[in-house]
Amino acid sequence: MYFNNVRSLAELKSQYRKLAFTLHPDRGGDAKAFSAMQIEYERLLGTLKNTKDNQAKQTRYTYNGQGNQTSGASHDQTYQKSSYSYNDQANRTNDANKERAQTGQRRKQRSRNNYGHRDVDEGFKDVLKILIHLSGLKIELCGKWLWISGNTKEHIEALKAAGCKLAAKKKMWYWRPADSASTQKREARSMAFIRKKYGSVKINPEEEMRYYY
Repeated sequence: MYFNNVRSLAELKSQYRKLAFTLHPDRGGDAKAFSAMQIEYERLLGTLKNTKDNQAKQTRYTYNGQGNQTSGASHDQTYQKSSYSYNDQANRTNDANKERAQTGQRRKQRSRNNYGHRDVDEGFKDVLKILIHLSGLKIELCGKWLWISGNTKEHIEALKAAGCKLAAKKKMWYWRPADSASTQKREARSMAFIRKKYGSVKINPEEEMRYYY
């Protein structure tokens, strides 16, 4: 219904960003429509990823169609190709295992830095789901606050709609949970001071996409 003409992952993600801005409840959209759109997005995302993986496998392992060779030279060539294919597959498996292990370590580290998704409020997850779809942004978590830099000019209205505010002196945007708001006026603090006091976790949009979707 929402992604009828989508044929690739790039088209899917582009269409999702457009729909998120118009359907998200924070922008005046309908919550049920936004939820239905997300369900359709996740289902199509899985389908397109599987299609892409299958095409890649077919390209790597296409049989040459010549049948079994009986000569010694041909046998050696076939054996060498099989060995290379096996080694390549083993290397890819090892790389995938390392990546999964590293991802697990990063997630544990984020939990230790007050970034475990089970421990944060829904407001944090909602705003992060929007920010990871905005291209060119650099997202950083310090304590419970999100700090946003990079290509923010292109996304000013989206940042405002997500509940972010501009820290003019720092030339950065930020988002904070409601319980972190203070009625007292604070002295301007540098990002170096904030990072040292509260810690800093750089958020990778591609990794968050895999986590949420």
